Amino acid sequence: MGKTVYSMWARYMSMAAALCLFDGGLWSLLFSYPSLPQFKALPLYKPISIPGATAMMFALMTLAIEKPLFPVPMALKSILYLMIAAFSAMQFSCIVGAEFYIISGITYMIAVMSGETGDISEDRKLKQQDNRGKA
Repeated sequence: MGKTVYSMWARYMSMAAALCLFDGGLWSLLFSYPSLPQFKALPLYKPISIPGATAMMFALMTLAIEKPLFPVPMALKSILYLMIAAFSAMQFSCIVGAEFYIISGITYMIAVMSGETGDISEDRKLKQQDNRGKA
């Protein structure tokens, strides 16, 4: 049995989070419900839901980051995804995507601490070398 390549798992998880967040942003344009009743007093929800609309932009940005168009360090991805999760959780329909972003951010932190580089082929070789000779 091999070891888990955390950066690969976090990449797929963050793309799934982006799709959930985009879906939640679409629903927030129709139904603008904040996640907590205290947020109703904020002017973010009056004509349209500002957190929902920005959640859709965050989702598209995530898909651009995770596609290998330009390299982004994994530590920066981790911090960015945790900040996106904190802001997107203000909209009720985006809570599932925010939860996925939290998991992705934590998984990227684990990948950084375990010494992964973010390149899938290098990380697989690294894990194979660590696993060699073990039952």
